[in-house]
Amino acid sequence: MNLSDLPQDMMYDFALGYVRANKANGFDVLGNDASPNGRIVTLGCGDWPIPLFYELNDEYQIYNGCTPGYTSAQCMLMLIRDCILLEPKKIICVCGYFNFAYSLGIGVSAKDEEILKSHPFVTPNHIKYYTFLTERKGLGNTEIYYGEDTNVPAYKTWLSDLKAMNAICDEFEIDFHAFLQPNPGTQNPLLNEYYKKATELIKPFINFHTLNDTKNSARIAQNIRRVVWKD
Repeated sequence: MNLSDLPQDMMYDFALGYVRANKANGFDVLGNDASPNGRIVTLGCGDWPIPLFYELNDEYQIYNGCTPGYTSAQCMLMLIRDCILLEPKKIICVCGYFNFAYSLGIGVSAKDEEILKSHPFVTPNHIKYYTFLTERKGLGNTEIYYGEDTNVPAYKTWLSDLKAMNAICDEFEIDFHAFLQPNPGTQNPLLNEYYKKATELIKPFINFHTLNDTKNSARIAQNIRRVVWKD
């Protein structure tokens, strides 16, 4: 087994599984420190931060932490560990699909399905990395601890992560907005049900939002700009 399966612009991360391998580890920096309105951090999945940067006419510097396959748990850990120190004006997070997909066994191997179903802080790349280390050290699988088992459905753990991120940002006076990541087109009745449940759960929260069901990054950026900046 080797660790060469990630794209070349990624590197392994002890806590998050993997991050962007850019000039600011874990982030792709758009703009510079002279941006008139300060810094924004973007988390979750997708390429929408790039068109968002241009939508905002270079008025903000964006630290783009969006990473393929990220769940809300990875976003929360990254926010706590890396984002607070950047002192951003805003943190915008788009996530949810991979929370639901991993927990339902969509796109994962059969041997990993049970672990992912009951451990919301674990992703397939965590398992890959841990397995590599245990095989290299000659340890058995009993040496790997994935956290407490949970029977809580993924749409509820997703909301818990958003609420935790929101509370942390409130403490540090950072404007936080979270968006439910659109389904990229996966046809699965349970996945559709999870999206319906998640949409209902976030209705009471003024800074948790849904997005139009689109895979177009430019349109997602436009929607985010209209919601966050109310224009």
